[in-house]
Amino acid sequence: RICTLIGPTGSGKTVLLAHYFHLHASAQPLAWLHLTGNLHTPTEFFHQLSSAIRQRYPAFNGYTGLQQPDENRQTGFALSTFINGLKQLPGALHIIIDNFEWLDDAHWKPLVQQLLELSPAQVKWILSGRHATSIDTHRWALRDELGQLNQPQLFFSATETSELLQQGGCQSDAEQAQRIFQYTRGWPAGVKLAQVLLAQSASQSTPDMFGKHVFATLCNGVLAKLP
Repeated sequence: RICTLIGPTGSGKTVLLAHYFHLHASAQPLAWLHLTGNLHTPTEFFHQLSSAIRQRYPAFNGYTGLQQPDENRQTGFALSTFINGLKQLPGALHIIIDNFEWLDDAHWKPLVQQLLELSPAQVKWILSGRHATSIDTHRWALRDELGQLNQPQLFFSATETSELLQQGGCQSDAEQAQRIFQYTRGWPAGVKLAQVLLAQSASQSTPDMFGKHVFATLCNGVLAKLP
């Protein structure tokens, strides 16, 4: 019932989720919550999650304003209310939470653990982020259903890097494409930044286009070329 999608920044997690969402949204109820650094309290979390669910089930009523003065009481009340609302859903629901690592510093993250464990079977979760240390997966009984995509599957190959640069209308030859691949190792964010930089540049890239800090160099180069 719970799927975790873990990968480094720029590895394409959100893009993968977006493709999944648009491919399946018409066939099954999907709710999408994109977490940001502005999430500080359980109230904000439940409010945002409820809003995402109401995009699919407008009658969902699992959100509570948490007005009780005692924090333990109000978070417990919010949890039970939310779970009861999930149980009242007329059908199945997949909930995608992107940028899950934003919950790491939340002092109330055990509440999220309980939410995942106590939610009804008709609710399935997809948690995406740089890591999933916010939750304790070791206490769950897994059935060895662990799939791992490594760099060869997630990153561009040398051939794919060259094809991507050509599709973007970049003036890049095979040697230049090879150099871009060599410095980025096929890292999707790096290759795409190089693509943007080349497209915005009237001249061929210079050897110092890539330095020790590839990401910062590419970002600065793109920002310098944009209007």
